[in-house]
Amino acid sequence: MTIKNIPELDSLPLPLCQPVDISSVFCFDNIDVAVNYYIYDSKRRTIVDFGSSRPCGKNHRRYSIHAEEKAIHYCRNNDKRNRFIIIISKFNKDGTHKYKECCYSCSQLAKKYKYQDKIFTINEENELVNAMIDNPEISLAYKIKYGL
Repeated sequence: MTIKNIPELDSLPLPLCQPVDISSVFCFDNIDVAVNYYIYDSKRRTIVDFGSSRPCGKNHRRYSIHAEEKAIHYCRNNDKRNRFIIIISKFNKDGTHKYKECCYSCSQLAKKYKYQDKIFTINEENELVNAMIDNPEISLAYKIKYGL
């Protein structure tokens, strides 16, 4: 078994009081499909939670739980003052951030809970941009499931 060296990951383009080790969300095995989320408290200038999307097994009613869904669930339960923002991104193999916008179902979920102005992504220039787009695409799992 060979162990691949983890490249130095790009830092988040946010003013942070203390640096956060985000290397646990980087994995060569699922780099092409994993979407990471970071929940940022703008008042305290800290990352309060971070994680990755979660694939589900065959006997589950859904194929995966998207990073946006996990982040919105966390914010709904823990953000009493409505000051958290959600940042989603993917990594390239060299450790740089990759642009990722919300899919159709995540866009609908964000609009339902009024998070459409609080979800951002990191582009190739390492800048925060809005992750919500006008005509989002349906996720690949739903395309396969419904034959679209």
